[in-house]
Amino acid sequence: MGSGKSHGSAREYQVLARDILISRSPFPLVPISGDGIDVAIDIGGVPRYFDIGLKDKDGGKLVVGECRDTADPVKLADLDTFAYRVEMLRKDLNLDVAGFYFTRRAYQRGVVKAAKGIGIAVAVCAPDQPLEAFSLVFHGYDRKREARLREAEAHLAGSVAPTGSLGRVVRRADATVENHGEV
Repeated sequence: MGSGKSHGSAREYQVLARDILISRSPFPLVPISGDGIDVAIDIGGVPRYFDIGLKDKDGGKLVVGECRDTADPVKLADLDTFAYRVEMLRKDLNLDVAGFYFTRRAYQRGVVKAAKGIGIAVAVCAPDQPLEAFSLVFHGYDRKREARLREAEAHLAGSVAPTGSLGRVVRRADATVENHGEV
């Protein structure tokens, strides 16, 4: 969350995350400035830097992102810093602001437990995947079950021809199994 410009693989990761956000958005997104990477947004008279900065064409909604292209799990303090800047944006600009945090590997448990409550989506996104066929794994937490949840999302271009069937089965830690049939 520095104020410098990213280079090399870090920038490539930011570009991938930006392109994924644009492609999966329900409304058209454009960069806030430049190419939408390493964007400075003035909050309270001070520029705050975001790895990704996008807006809808009318400028009434913002989408900002943080990208961590490291092997270490993202720590709660890192999420808190990003979430604070997102909340400052929401209050200072009085706009809808969606915050996304991307990492290539993992999040500490505290990050997953806190993210939804502070309005940040956290996802694992492998680097070096093509935009035409990318996958994300969103992490969440169910407080009632005290369980970490993962929701996978894959986007494929072209056509996919089935060569068999896919079983939908949920296997729980208590050894119960829910069979949802085949597709």
